[in-house]
Amino acid sequence: MVSDNPLQQVRESAKWVDEHSENVKINFNKINEFLDNLKKDDYESKSSTVLFPLNYSSSQQEINFWFLLDLINFGSGYRKELHESCNRGAYETICYGLMGMFLSQGGKITTNFLSNISLNDVAQLFNIPTQEEYEIQPGIYSYRDTPLKQLVQSIHKVLKESSEIVLKLGFADFGDWIWSITDPSNNSNGPLASDLIKILVNTIPAFNDQSYFKDHRIFIFKKVQLLVADLYRRFKDTIPDRFNFTDINELTVFTDNVLPAVLRYFGILEVSKELEDRLNSGGELLPGNDEVELRVQAIQACIEIVSIAKTRPNNFINNDVEFDYYLWTKGFLLISSCFASTNKWKKSKIKSNEKNENVDNQIKQMKLIVDSNEFKTGIYNHTSVKFSNQIQLFENDRILSFFLDQVRDYFSEIGFDPIQFENYIKSLCNTLLICRIPILGDAINLTVDIVAILLEAQCYRDRVENTPMTGMTTSMKKSNFLTQKQDSPLNLLQIDDLSIYNSNNLLNNNFNELK
Repeated sequence: MVSDNPLQQVRESAKWVDEHSENVKINFNKINEFLDNLKKDDYESKSSTVLFPLNYSSSQQEINFWFLLDLINFGSGYRKELHESCNRGAYETICYGLMGMFLSQGGKITTNFLSNISLNDVAQLFNIPTQEEYEIQPGIYSYRDTPLKQLVQSIHKVLKESSEIVLKLGFADFGDWIWSITDPSNNSNGPLASDLIKILVNTIPAFNDQSYFKDHRIFIFKKVQLLVADLYRRFKDTIPDRFNFTDINELTVFTDNVLPAVLRYFGILEVSKELEDRLNSGGELLPGNDEVELRVQAIQACIEIVSIAKTRPNNFINNDVEFDYYLWTKGFLLISSCFASTNKWKKSKIKSNEKNENVDNQIKQMKLIVDSNEFKTGIYNHTSVKFSNQIQLFENDRILSFFLDQVRDYFSEIGFDPIQFENYIKSLCNTLLICRIPILGDAINLTVDIVAILLEAQCYRDRVENTPMTGMTTSMKKSNFLTQKQDSPLNLLQIDDLSIYNSNNLLNNNFNELK
């Protein structure tokens, strides 16, 4: 008989798969070897709470952001294509898009907005190309869909479907809905993760993560468990009556294709020769027995690891949730380093004293953009037309240096303190170590990401609101587009958890508020 507790359903499924697994086995000797070599400082540094540098107007608004982040936390199967086209992995792409959405909507990502969002909106906000040019015959070109269009369609479908459901329930956003569900007056025995998960799974199709293995129904519930874990880690101390879940230790890891890869790396998961050949050749696992077996055996392996760790003296692994963050970060570092080694825009490939026609042409284009009085129009064209190529080029030290020089000169003309502006960008860049996950690349890439998000978000909102793309000259001085809206992108960012982005103070005091 299947339990009605979703957390027990996942654990029972993992045990059943382990008992009937043929191609994936758990090596307990390797578990002990792994625990012998695990260092506490490394573990704690990679399992710490993730924070985003955003200025939320309320707890509900932050909950809304976390809800969306975990709702569309998928796409790892497109990792190769994303790195090739966007120079980002799946998780980085989702973070990037949601931060841009948050900024462009003044922090108010409502169910009404999401229920009306278009496929093109999603592609632009997440900076995912859906079409590519190809040569039909010499000199004749046409366009076709990219493999990433399917990912954009999936994100669009989940956002639209989920928001329509919650909008019909009468809630302005997902944060308000979660706030209602977790009302302490409805939880006399304290908040339970299982209660929240049950409601979410039964209401939002994207959270109902189930599959079949040898005709047996298997419960995985990856995204919904991740959401509950994120809410627990973020709010257990500040809003304990809603999110300090008493059954948090019953959650399992949130398995995707990263965790099985890390466990194989440590020798904890052993796969059959046939499956190993397919995995090592880079072939994709299609949905079915192999994929389910690998994912769910990763769940069971982590259950065993945490259980064995708790029998050891001086144990520092508290539960599966915490262990998941460590393993995932460890795996993401390994995977990202593999892609970084093949990145054709790696700094070492283009030295500052080398002649490179493409880079020089790009510098000329950027100079025209930044020097032009039509600054805002230039930025619009820069982000909407040349966005992908610019970002790749910015990763080069030479390009970044030029970009910061031009921005410094521009802001000096309109009354900004240029040194404070540069410090602002660098501080923001440091905070964006995605929010304490040091995987996005070097400081150059981080700086570019945040600058690009700010610019793209502003341009996106201009397009939505049909704001005239008028030029911005030095005579406009401090009456520029950053101060025209109190919810401009700069208002919506935080550094080191300090809300410092009141635009009037930012402009009038020459960034003196910068910490």
